[in-house]
Amino acid sequence: MRMRFCTGYTLRQRRCCPNFPLAERLKEHFQKPVFVENNAVLLANTEYRLQKLHQYKQILFLVIQDGIGSAVLTNGEPCPCGNRGCLEQYLTIQALKKRFGFTDYEQVVDDAYAGKAYAAEILDYMAEHLASALINSIHLLDLDAIVLYGELNYRSERLLEHLREALEQRSVLFRSHPIALFPSKITPATADIASASRILDEYFQQKLEEKRQD
Repeated sequence: MRMRFCTGYTLRQRRCCPNFPLAERLKEHFQKPVFVENNAVLLANTEYRLQKLHQYKQILFLVIQDGIGSAVLTNGEPCPCGNRGCLEQYLTIQALKKRFGFTDYEQVVDDAYAGKAYAAEILDYMAEHLASALINSIHLLDLDAIVLYGELNYRSERLLEHLREALEQRSVLFRSHPIALFPSKITPATADIASASRILDEYFQQKLEEKRQD
C-alpha cells in the first residue's frame, strides 16, 4: 500500500481507495498515536545503525522492490529524496522478467557466475541503468557511499562489480575519490524492526522532552 507519509492518506492504486485517511482511522480505532513514514527512510536509518556507517558523510540508500525508492543519509539524518517513476520500468524484477523473459532472477545471477553470456548481458543492462540513475545523485550530493537494498541483493557482488565499472567509465567524480558500493544487511526480519524503531524513537523523544520540562 502506498501512502502520502506526510498526511497519512492513501494514494491511488489498484484494490485501494485513494485519499483514504488510514492513519487517522487507525488512531481513532486503537486510541493510540499512529506514525507514518517513508519506508526508504526507515530502512536507511536502520541500515545506518546496523552497518555502523558513521564514517560516511553522504550516503544514498536505494530500494529496489515492487517500486523504486531512496533516501539520503546526511551525517546520519535521513531525508526522503522522492525518486519514483521511470526506473520502475527498467530495474524491478517484474520489469526485468518482462523485458528478458526469465522466470527466476536468482538463476540468472547463478548463470552469470557460471559464465553464461545471456546472464552477463542482463547484469550489464541493469548496471547501465543503475549507473544512469545514480550519476546525478553522485555529482549533486558528492556521495561517498551507496547501499543497495531489495530484490537485487542475491549474490550482488557481480552486479555491483558491473555497476562500479559503469560508474568509473561515466562519472568523473566517481573516479576522483572512492565511493563505496555495498549491499544492505537488512533482512525481512530487520525490515520489520525498521518500522518498530520509528515508534521507539518517538517514545524516547517524548521521555526526553518530559525530563527536560521537570
